[in-house]
Amino acid sequence: MMADGDPHNEALNAAAPPRPHPAIRSIHSRERSFVCFVNCTRRNVDVFWVDFRGKHIKYKTLARRERYKINTYVTHPWVFRDSETSSALVVNSEEAFYPKPALQPGQQVYGPASPRYIIANICIPLYSLKDRA
Repeated sequence: MMADGDPHNEALNAAAPPRPHPAIRSIHSRERSFVCFVNCTRRNVDVFWVDFRGKHIKYKTLARRERYKINTYVTHPWVFRDSETSSALVVNSEEAFYPKPALQPGQQVYGPASPRYIIANICIPLYSLKDRA
């Protein structure tokens, strides 16, 4: 738990609520992807997969600076919430993270190749004054 007066904690509590966005859901499981989620906050972070009906399925809680490698699919979105406040967190300034394909078009893998993990840094969002008004 963070001490009162901690500027990091105050920024999180003062953050605007998550902006509404179109309903997201997983679509299919065709193109594989390998992701390493990295908690770049000082908070515990809940990691959720968004299933085929749009339901958030909790996969793990990441401690501060913890990493989590997962095998997933390109059309499977992931969302992140502060474990204590349920505030939305972001990857690349987006509330929903969509993994990139493990292989580029035309790329082939021969033999036992190790997957290349995409790094997804989970951060606290920065809202503009306009967003917070």
